[in-house]
Amino acid sequence: MPQLSIWEKESFFVPQDVIIIGSGFVGLWSALHIKLLNPSYKITILEKGIIPTGASTRNAGFSCFGSPSELLHDATTMGEDKMWQLVAMRYKGLMEIQKYFTSGEIGYDANGGFECFSRLSPDWEECQQKLGWLNAGMEKLTGIPNTFAVADEKLLKWVLTVWII
Repeated sequence: MPQLSIWEKESFFVPQDVIIIGSGFVGLWSALHIKLLNPSYKITILEKGIIPTGASTRNAGFSCFGSPSELLHDATTMGEDKMWQLVAMRYKGLMEIQKYFTSGEIGYDANGGFECFSRLSPDWEECQQKLGWLNAGMEKLTGIPNTFAVADEKLLKWVLTVWII
């Protein structure tokens, strides 16, 4: 067995109260809350690589509560009540984060998102028809009217920007 340095003994091999697998958003958020509840706990976070390789890095830093077509799909597959419960949890999670970190600290900018699909898509028709219903539900949860809107003019700007570049 190789000889260990004092640093290795006091960091890697000291007994831990909690070991968290994964240093992505959920792992780090879990560590923060465990430490807040139990300040004396020794917590180790393990990650298999240099950086997290799960959803925390693959979603490009986006935080959201769901796009219109995603929410409509969820309502169909899990039922409307469960879909709204899920959206509420996501929204409350976004608000909870802002209790601990300022928007500047984490680069949070609530500027919306866009969902693009062809007007020939059946999803487009359903989204168009149920936009009012989605907005009414979102306003109940967030207090913000008209969360979702058709923004075709934005698409034209993006297309022109891509071609100019």
